Amino acid sequence: MQREAHLYDAIRAGTLRYLKGKVGRKAVVIVALSGDSQSESTMEDALEALLENDVIAYVLQIHHAPGRDHCDVLHIFERDSLKKLAEATGGRMLEVRGIDKLEGALEEISDELHHQYSLGYYPENKNWDSKFRKIQISAVEKGYKVYARKGYYAYPPEARAAATH
Repeated sequence: MQREAHLYDAIRAGTLRYLKGKVGRKAVVIVALSGDSQSESTMEDALEALLENDVIAYVLQIHHAPGRDHCDVLHIFERDSLKKLAEATGGRMLEVRGIDKLEGALEEISDELHHQYSLGYYPENKNWDSKFRKIQISAVEKGYKVYARKGYYAYPPEARAAATH
């Protein structure tokens, strides 16, 4: 049986209501117990809201632990779609093997957020056309994994300043 879920609406509305205009590092943790079945928003709408507001998304994929609990949502929704959403924002999907491992996953996210660096740059393209521009960040040293959003929206500087006030 499919649960009624407004997952993409919740991501989009929560981002726009609580995080729009906030300054500083912003992250959301999505614990999805079912796929989206009722949203008016699409996954692309949810992703756009996250990217426009510089929000990192982490998705917790909870699998059941044999003989312990029965929470296993892999068969309910497209796992890869939420994984792509998280990775596009600079976050990632964590696989939680049993509900009793949830606290450890949240601690891992917290630790990761406390050990991140922020990078900035000034684009050479000064055409502030509000379009999405892709970026790619990689590590020169082997053995390092870079989690970074996949791009940004080229809003005029005055529009970004007005959004934060």
